[in-house]
Amino acid sequence: MLEEGATGVLEGRDWQCLDLAELPDDLLPQVAELYASQGWGALETFDLARMARAFRQGLGVYAYARGRVWGLARGFSDGWQAGWLAELIVHRDAAGWGIGSALGQAFIQRCGAETIYCEALSGRETFFEGLGFRVRPRLTAMARREGVAVDKMPV
Repeated sequence: MLEEGATGVLEGRDWQCLDLAELPDDLLPQVAELYASQGWGALETFDLARMARAFRQGLGVYAYARGRVWGLARGFSDGWQAGWLAELIVHRDAAGWGIGSALGQAFIQRCGAETIYCEALSGRETFFEGLGFRVRPRLTAMARREGVAVDKMPV
């Protein structure tokens, strides 16, 4: 398992897996670009101050190399029974380097919960199964977004 602060060489790049709560503020625009590049919203909609607060209050790790954030995994845990891997995102240029798996493993290690839940986009189940997650047919993902009508929410 990858431990926090572990390093690796992927595609000739040295990288580190670091605590998301300690992400320097000057890297927040890179994270906003990462989210936007993956279709998680328009770049101008990301509030960097709110993002910083969320990162400092939650549980997470990020992959960093040569001045760039390559991916992150974040979520929540009660440190006992329940944890949730809310997001795992990797820069498109780093696809296939193993960063997603390393971030997932680092998050799981830090989570400290007996059961960790996640929601996988359709077609990505195999990736999460590689991290030890299993599809639970009795569970249904549900969402609520402040200020957005249910029929207008993205699927």
